[in-house]
Amino acid sequence: MNHQKNQEHDLHDPRSAAAGSAAADCGVRTRTAAPSTGLVFVIGLALCGALLLASIGGWDLWNPDEPRYAQIAREMVETGQYIVPHINGGLYPDKPPLFFWLIAGTAKIAGDATAFAARLPSVLAALGILALTYVLGRRLFDPLAALIAAGILFTSENFFTTAVSVHIDPLLTLLTTAAILLFHCGYRRFPGGAPFCYAAWVCMGLALLAKGPVGLCIPIIVCVLFLAAKKEWRSIGRLRFASGLLLAAGIMALWLVPACILGGEVYRDNILFKQTLDRTVDSYSHRQPFYYFLINFPIDFLPWSLFIPGACIYFWKNRARAGSIRLPLAWFAGVFLFFSMWSCKRSLYLLPLYPAAALLLAKFFADTVRTATAASPRVLTIPFGLLCGLLACCAILGAAVFAFGLEALQPVRHAAGTLYAVSAVLICGGMLGILLLRRSARPALMLGHVTMVTAVALFMLITLIFPAVNGIKSGRFFSERIRERVGPDDRLSAAFEPEMFNYFLHRYPIPFVQDDQALRRTILAPAKNYILMKKGKHNRLPEDLRANLSLLDRQTIGHQEYVLLVNIPGASPPAGTEQRSP
Repeated sequence: MNHQKNQEHDLHDPRSAAAGSAAADCGVRTRTAAPSTGLVFVIGLALCGALLLASIGGWDLWNPDEPRYAQIAREMVETGQYIVPHINGGLYPDKPPLFFWLIAGTAKIAGDATAFAARLPSVLAALGILALTYVLGRRLFDPLAALIAAGILFTSENFFTTAVSVHIDPLLTLLTTAAILLFHCGYRRFPGGAPFCYAAWVCMGLALLAKGPVGLCIPIIVCVLFLAAKKEWRSIGRLRFASGLLLAAGIMALWLVPACILGGEVYRDNILFKQTLDRTVDSYSHRQPFYYFLINFPIDFLPWSLFIPGACIYFWKNRARAGSIRLPLAWFAGVFLFFSMWSCKRSLYLLPLYPAAALLLAKFFADTVRTATAASPRVLTIPFGLLCGLLACCAILGAAVFAFGLEALQPVRHAAGTLYAVSAVLICGGMLGILLLRRSARPALMLGHVTMVTAVALFMLITLIFPAVNGIKSGRFFSERIRERVGPDDRLSAAFEPEMFNYFLHRYPIPFVQDDQALRRTILAPAKNYILMKKGKHNRLPEDLRANLSLLDRQTIGHQEYVLLVNIPGASPPAGTEQRSP
């Protein structure tokens, strides 16, 4: 097998439909533009990082994941138990600890697991993913496509919102993307690429520590599919599978062995089996049908998902010279199918394939920008016009609905000015796009317009909208009122897992009264007990138990209403028990 020939074919496919001198001219422009393109990327990355870092502390941690993960890191710092994660004073066997270690590190610097400290690892991971995507774009295509790929990735809705939240998936995506990049570097240097392959296995070992076996599976699936598509079966053995697996497993074992010893049998069974095999085959949570991602990914990848059909048409027409897209195509297809086979599905699980989706679309846009004549191709103008029309119409409709009022929107009436301002920006962006289209705008102008309007909208999301709706999404305000009524020595329990209240009350453990008999004993106990309960659970209580409870306060947080109760028989609720806006 002549590897060098195949590599040259992948790396130096024609970058446009033009032939002869046009292709040569295109190559010259690419080389001379490389330094300025790199400078634009560095400046843009620094600017985006500064804006994100200045904004991520502007709203509280929102239920369910953010307070939970921050509380785990806080308990690590306060108890010194870094090997086995704990929450609410008990074991937390759901995830490995690498992400919590990072939050614990930023929490030590900040003095507590604040919103800024908890979100900082995700933001830094997202910036790292953008840098790796840019590097991959340069290696696979050219500097222009690399810059476009970074812009598409940053302005895709799910990537952006996950990057400014407390989730493990940005860290997982950073490590798996690094592993894929290193494997590709090793592949280009076969048979002498062993150091890059071993570095990739180290990244996969760290990905194991971040989110378990999925961190190992993703790069392996991508690389095997890539080499299989090139029919280079012998090259699969050069990825150092035997020694690499031992290296990754050794990194994992440095934590897993002492954790299983310290955590005991229950912790070992949960971390090894329930959170891996059970979730894959027969999940106890987030169960979704196999077609879940077919519906949700186009929504989560907006606005760029509207251009996917045009990109597919373009690549199919140019399939004879599509060698350069084999890696991102194997990456996208492999990860998509892998997670579609899981019984447990969430939108953020697909984050590891977002760099591949951005690279594929970037290749499409870069080629279109270079080859466009006076008239832009329909594969670009049709989705662009559809996007601009939807943007303007949806913004107008949203503003009208809010203006004329729906009962469900009453809690955010105080944010009317903010919502109208965002709607105005979106309407102007949509109308300007339609005007550009009518004047036969070039592809580069349309691409820049979509990127800028989306970036402005997303920054308004984190600087204006998230802080404006924080009052109805955060548990802090209800927790502050609870603290006024419930002293540190008073008994407080919960009829649900109280992780949000652990965090905002800075109180743990809060006993979780799980079964009905324990709840009955708590309510009928002669001593005073304060009880947190969801409104639905409270409404379903038997009459004899409700007669022994007094409602002290209530608050709707997100889509759930919580109540604070006290078990003093005959006590009348004090004044002001109606829900209060924070």
